[in-house]
This record gives sequence, C-alpha cells and structure tokens, in this order.
Amino acid sequence: MSFNRFAPAFGAALLVASPAFAITVSNRDAKEHVLTVDRGMQEDDTRMAPGTSVRVDCPEGCALRVRGSGYDRPAEPGDRLVIDRSGLLHYADDPATGSVRTGAPAATK
Repeated sequence: MSFNRFAPAFGAALLVASPAFAITVSNRDAKEHVLTVDRGMQEDDTRMAPGTSVRVDCPEGCALRVRGSGYDRPAEPGDRLVIDRSGLLHYADDPATGSVRTGAPAATK
C-alpha cells in the first residue's frame, strides 16, 4: 500500500475537521472591540466590529482578552466565547451568562 493512495483522503479529513479545532469568538456588543490572542511568546490583536465572529487558531490552547477588560480567558480548541453587551469576554455556554464552553469537559462538584 502506498501513502499516495491515502494522502487525498487524509487531506480531505483534515479540512473537514479543522473548524472544530479553532476557537470561535463572537462580538455581541454594539461597539467594536480589540481581541488579543496570547500564545505565550506571541500576542496578536484583531479588531472585531459589532456582530462579527472570528476563528482563532490555537492548537495548543491560548489566552484571550478584550482590550481594556483587564483579564484573560484560557481557551482550547473547540471553545466558543462571546463578547457581551458590557464588553466582557465569556464562554458561550457559561450558566451565569447563558453561554457554554465546548472545548474542555465541564467541571464537576
């Protein structure tokens, strides 16, 4: 069996699976915000207009923050986060905010 026979199927599977490995952040505020992605040695800023969403590639996990909010949220592949109407960053399924974190298992008491 040759690798060349399996390479196209593997590549197609990677393309289909890759969105699940991204982190999605949605801006639900009426204002533009700057999202900072902290990967340790590298930080990147992305301007987010109201009502937009971005996908962040952090295969090893990273920290996300909204400029001016003063705190980070750890994020892993598959997580969904939202910037709320107060400009704060929350996991999309956080019970306190009506949002859910999908990348990591929920904490148990």
